[in-house]
Amino acid sequence: MSTVSGPPSFSANPLLWIATYSPIHLLWAGTQAVFAFFVLSGFVLIWPHTATRQTNWSAWYVQRFARLYLPIWAGAVFSYLMYVLIARPVIPGMDSWLLLHAGSYSTSDFAGDLLLVADVNPILNTAYWSLRWEVIYSLLVPLVVFALHRVRSRILAAALALALVAAVVLGTRGANQSPQWQTFWDTLKYLPMFLLGALAAQWADEIRRLIHWIQRERKAIAALWLLAIGALLWPVEWGTVHTLPSFHNAFATCGALLLVVLFAFSSSGKQIGQMRVPSWLGQRSFSIYLVHGPIVVSIAYLLYPHYLPWMMLLTALPLSIGAGAIFFVLVEKPLHTVSRNLGRLARSRLSATEQPIEEPT
Repeated sequence: MSTVSGPPSFSANPLLWIATYSPIHLLWAGTQAVFAFFVLSGFVLIWPHTATRQTNWSAWYVQRFARLYLPIWAGAVFSYLMYVLIARPVIPGMDSWLLLHAGSYSTSDFAGDLLLVADVNPILNTAYWSLRWEVIYSLLVPLVVFALHRVRSRILAAALALALVAAVVLGTRGANQSPQWQTFWDTLKYLPMFLLGALAAQWADEIRRLIHWIQRERKAIAALWLLAIGALLWPVEWGTVHTLPSFHNAFATCGALLLVVLFAFSSSGKQIGQMRVPSWLGQRSFSIYLVHGPIVVSIAYLLYPHYLPWMMLLTALPLSIGAGAIFFVLVEKPLHTVSRNLGRLARSRLSATEQPIEEPT
């Protein structure tokens, strides 16, 4: 999410150009972060089911959707309060991204956004478009687990991975050419990102052995990190996005997948993940994601039309992290405990009346 446009050249604004077109952009690259979270969600949700043959899916659904919806609903209340408290006037010449958040917002709009099964209204919180896909994928997890247990050969797994990347390309291309089929093309574009993460989890042992073999050579593992970051940053407006317009999301998806794999299985990735700052941010990332949108928008409206780009960059990030940290302590962490307790209660209640689904060996 960004309210700041990159300068046309390095000489026009060197510092802003570097912040926009260098790897520093990863610090505020909203689209790339979403792709990485889609892949990571696909990986994490499948991981516990790769070594088990039985899962009580009814109880799993209870815990999973409590884990998702309860913090999301609390975040929606926060977003609505920000919408009510900070005026969002429509001013001639205003940036099109800011205009997405202006206008009337009714209680029926609010109720629809809480469900996250249809298109969401960007006025409340633009981050909710991605949470809709989290909900959809969560509904499909049992089917994904069942299907992936059938993928037992390396050739079939590689073919499936290539097909999923191709689907991202087709989804991107179709959305550009026929927006009236937006939901269909979005499905082709976003669901494969989750499924690639799920496939990586299912084949974790093979991937771990490969990464361990590669990291014997430091230059090789360093090259993989650079490749992951470079591919993930492809959609950044370097001009390359216009060279292969149908492929930029696929490159970014592959970069996100490689990044998740490196963090999960390489020794350098584990070391980074265990560092204090990345670990602290990782635990609070969902809370920060839920609250950062209305904060960025509110700051932009408060400063518009005289704000300086650096003012946005220097205020929105620390305020979003601070608000997210508070939200984590007061809201997400307690609700996470509630979701676990609901899952335990559901398992105890259902165990006497429902047999766990037998998964294929």
